[in-house]
Amino acid sequence: MKKTIFTVIIVLAGLILISIAALSEPESEVKLEECMGSAACFSGKVTAITDGDTIKVDGKPIRLALTSTPELHESGGINSREFTLSFCPPGTIAIVDEDDGQQEGSFGRMIAAVYCRDMLLNSALLDSKHATISERFCASSEFGNEDWAKRNGCEIKSQEYTPPEIITESIQPQKSNCDPSYPDVCIPIWPPDLDCGEIQYRNFKVLQPDPHRFDGDKDGLGCEGS
Repeated sequence: MKKTIFTVIIVLAGLILISIAALSEPESEVKLEECMGSAACFSGKVTAITDGDTIKVDGKPIRLALTSTPELHESGGINSREFTLSFCPPGTIAIVDEDDGQQEGSFGRMIAAVYCRDMLLNSALLDSKHATISERFCASSEFGNEDWAKRNGCEIKSQEYTPPEIITESIQPQKSNCDPSYPDVCIPIWPPDLDCGEIQYRNFKVLQPDPHRFDGDKDGLGCEGS
């Protein structure tokens, strides 16, 4: 009798463990068929929201392709971050589809399209006007011809795209990588796209076209008060 009871307990314990595993497994399942191209494609948990256009998945920093939100100290920056936080809260399973056309990344960040709960974060930010299209990358990005990119301006901008001017030998070697839009400091020429948090300078002179968008209010000063 005791042996029979012990056997039943063992069987029930095994069934409970199997049930727990079955319930927890779907949470990590994702539809990787949504990925395009041949660059990296993986799924993982959202671990942090840095700002509106930068998140971390399994601790890896991801910069949203073709999607640019204001800096946190600029108007709309906090709202953009809150939108991303509600769309992909920490713990959510996300699919990351690296941009085939920008595999060089941006200062240690992978450039990618990010899906949360089968919805594209890049598109949601742009369609809700929490972000603007990064028009200068439309022609090079894998996603430049996607519907979400076109309806937010990529189709027109990709036709107008012209490659950056080639640096001539007349420019001094020590200044060859400094963008002329920032004459008083040495900030690298794009790409990659830089945010204020990735440079050491503050309140510096900015000339148009301001490719890194440091001067959000166009008053001639970049990264003010940060």
